[in-house]
Amino acid sequence: MDATWGIAYLRIAPHFAPADRLLPLHRAASSIRLAEYCHLQAAQECSALLDRLLFAILEQAERANLQRLPVVDPDFPHLGESNIAGHVAWAFYYV
Repeated sequence: MDATWGIAYLRIAPHFAPADRLLPLHRAASSIRLAEYCHLQAAQECSALLDRLLFAILEQAERANLQRLPVVDPDFPHLGESNIAGHVAWAFYYV
């Protein structure tokens, strides 16, 4: 699992108005968390790039005050209600 989707969502997020960045940043955080989880399951070391991406996601979310807003992603209903800060926290827990 790579971080391609996370990078893609992170790159488009600044092009949205601050209030509309929640969904792309949430998807970026979810994607990077999943990539780190896959590394954990495969007993492989995570790339330092993944950590830098997580900090970039957290920085953008913090700047727009979105890190703790709950979101239900219609494309990922199995995640239920979650937030960016939660995905980032779990991703760092895997490291």
